[in-house]
Amino acid sequence: MTAMPLLPGMSSMGHESTTMDAAAEVEQLRSAPGPFGRAFIKMMFAHHQMAIDAAQMALHQATHSEINEMAQDIIDSQQREIDQLNQWDQLWYGTIPADGTATP
Repeated sequence: MTAMPLLPGMSSMGHESTTMDAAAEVEQLRSAPGPFGRAFIKMMFAHHQMAIDAAQMALHQATHSEINEMAQDIIDSQQREIDQLNQWDQLWYGTIPADGTATP
């Protein structure tokens, strides 16, 4: 998969776009300056946040209960992974998580 379409109103990595070029993102990760782990955390944070944004749209617009249930599962699991990424980022690189909250 080299390009993933985005839902209207969504942005990829903070930039308005109609597609997210996964191959380009992997290439950027390959050549990212600094620690690889830090670059991976930043990329995955944005990827997971986009999944949450799409799932929240589904909760508000979907008419099938199965989609709503899956959307909530996506929100819950992706948020857990974002929380884990934030903990690692703070522990390993001494940074404050993107959402501004500090973890114990």
